Amino acid sequence: MQNLGFVYVMMPAIKRLYDTPEDQRAAVLRHLGFFLTQCHICNPRLLVWWPIWRFNALMAVN
Repeated sequence: MQNLGFVYVMMPAIKRLYDTPEDQRAAVLRHLGFFLTQCHICNPRLLVWWPIWRFNALMAVN
C-alpha cells in the first residue's frame, strides 16, 4: 500500500491549494484509503491527481 507515500509527496500541493487546516486535513484523509500499487507506477498517478486537486480547490473557493 502506497497511500502514506502518496500523501507525503502531495503535502506541498495540499498546503498550496488548501488554505485552512480543516481543508488540508480533509484532502489528506480522502487519500489515505486503500492505495495498492507498485512504487514505479506512482509517478504517473501523481501527474494525474495534481490537476484534479487543483480543479477541486479552485471550485471550492468559487
